[in-house]
Amino acid sequence: MTYDARTRHEPATRSPAPELRRRLPSLMADALIPGLSIAVIEDGSLTWDGAFGVKHAQTGEPVQATTVFESASTGKAVFAYAVLKLVDRGELDLDTPLVEYTPLRYLTEGWIRPLLQDDRIADITARMALTHSTGFPNWPSDGGEFAFAPGTRWGYSGMAFVYLGATVVRVTGLRLDEFVRREALLPCGMTHSWFKWRDRFAITGASQHTVLARAQPMHRFVEPLAAGSLYTTAADFGSFLVAVLNSDGLGGMTTREMLRPQMPVDGAPNITWGLGIGLHDTPQGETIWHWGNNIDAKAYFEVRREDGRGFVYFANSRNGLAMVDEVGQLCLGQPTCAVSKGPSEFGRYDAVDSPVMEMCRAYRSAGPERALRLYREADGAGASLPPEVVAPLARDILALGDLGGGLRLGDEVARAHPDNARAHILHGEAHLMTGNQEAAYVCLSRARDLDASMVADLSEVCSRLVELGRSQEARALREWTRWH
Repeated sequence: MTYDARTRHEPATRSPAPELRRRLPSLMADALIPGLSIAVIEDGSLTWDGAFGVKHAQTGEPVQATTVFESASTGKAVFAYAVLKLVDRGELDLDTPLVEYTPLRYLTEGWIRPLLQDDRIADITARMALTHSTGFPNWPSDGGEFAFAPGTRWGYSGMAFVYLGATVVRVTGLRLDEFVRREALLPCGMTHSWFKWRDRFAITGASQHTVLARAQPMHRFVEPLAAGSLYTTAADFGSFLVAVLNSDGLGGMTTREMLRPQMPVDGAPNITWGLGIGLHDTPQGETIWHWGNNIDAKAYFEVRREDGRGFVYFANSRNGLAMVDEVGQLCLGQPTCAVSKGPSEFGRYDAVDSPVMEMCRAYRSAGPERALRLYREADGAGASLPPEVVAPLARDILALGDLGGGLRLGDEVARAHPDNARAHILHGEAHLMTGNQEAAYVCLSRARDLDASMVADLSEVCSRLVELGRSQEARALREWTRWH
C-alpha cells in the first residue's frame, strides 16, 4: 500500500503519526478500504496528515495529500461555523423564527411542502436546526410530518439544515456555496475545498467503493446542500477544526455557544449537541465530534478540547468507519464516540472484527462457500445477522457477476429470517438478477404479506437492476409493483 504523509509541527507529547503509518495499511486491508486521507491535531495545531491507498480500486491511482474526498455530514459543522459568522455580525439571530427571514411563500422545494401545512413550522429557529431539535425527519423518505414538537428533543435532520440553508441564501443574497466559501473555507485556509461539485473532482477526487471494494462514482452535488455537499481533504478539514478549537474567526461568545451542550441525545447519555457539532463527555475530557455517511464513502472527526488532541479522516468505502475505534485509540488514547452504539440516527457501522466483515474478507480470499459457512455458523450460534447487515454484501456479490453465490446467500438469509420482509426482498432481488421472475415474485409476495409498506416502493431495487444491465427485469418489477 502506498502513502503520502507530511509532518507539520512537532507536538509537545508523543505523536501518533509513526504508529498510524505502521498500522493504517493493515487496518485498511482488514476493512477492505481502498483509500484514506487523515489529519492529526495535537496541542490545538495540525501536526501531521497522511494519504493512504488508492483513489480507485480498479485503476490503482494512489491517494495524495490533495485528493478530494466527500465530507458528507461532517460538513454540517463547517456550514454551522459559517452561519455563526452571520450571528456575530447581527445578521441572523439564533432564536428568531426562520419564517421572519424567509417567508413561507419562498419555500417552494417539494420536500418541505407537507411540513408547511403544520403551524409549528413557524416556531423553527436557527438554534433548533443546528441542534437537530426541529422535529423534522432526516430526509423526505423518512416521512413528511413533524416527529415531535420543535425544541423539545433531539432528532437528527438533514432537512432542517436545508431549511436553514435556504434562509441563509435569502439573508445574504449569495449562492450557498459562495456563502460557505466566503465565511468558512477561505478564512480557515481550506484551499482545496468546495461546497459543491466541481468537474475536476472526477479526476482529483476519490471514488466511492462498496463493501467488496467495487468502485462507484463520487456523489455529484451539482447544487450546494447545507446538510453535506462539502468536498475536502483531511488537511483542509483539520485546519477548520483548529480554527474552531482556537476560536479563530468567531467571537468568543459565539464559539462558546457552538461548543456548549444544548440538546441531549436520547439513548446516548454521554452525548449532547452543540451548534452543528456533537459533544462527547468522556473520563478523559469532552470531545467534539461528527460522522459522515454518503453510503459508499465515510468520514469522521473527534478532537478532545482539553488538550486539543484528535483526528479527522475520510475513507472512500462503505466500510470506512469499521476501524474508527482503532484510529481513535491511536490518536486519542481512548475509544471514539462509538457511533455504532448510539441511537439509530447515528447509523449502523460494523467493526473490523464483526461477523459481516469476516464474511467480506472470506469472500474476497476464498469465495462464496467460506462466506456462506461463516453466515451459517453465526446463525447456528444464535447470533444470526440481520438482513439489512448482510444485504450490501449479497448485492455486491451479485453485482460482481457471481449470481450463484449471491442467490445462495439471499436464500440463506430468507431461511434464517422467515418473518422478515427485508430478507424476502433481498431474496427476490437475487432471483431477478438471475432472470427468474417467477421465483422473485413469490419472494416479494411473501414480503408484501409480512409488511406491505416495505414493498410499496421498490425503486431502489429497480435502480440497481438498471445499473447492472437488467432493464427488462426492472420494467417487469415496476409493473408488478403497480398491480400489487
